[in-house]
Amino acid sequence: MRQPLTDEAVSAEQAESIAANQARLEREIAEMRVRFDALQKELEE
Repeated sequence: MRQPLTDEAVSAEQAESIAANQARLEREIAEMRVRFDALQKELEE
């Protein structure tokens, strides 16, 4: 049977999850910016 997580382990897991989500969001926003810029350039032509 699995032992319950300590408060420290829960906090560490939450911090890791928050950091991973932040990194994912930053990647997705960067990808959207590239697509947006490409579409904007297309419209200007």
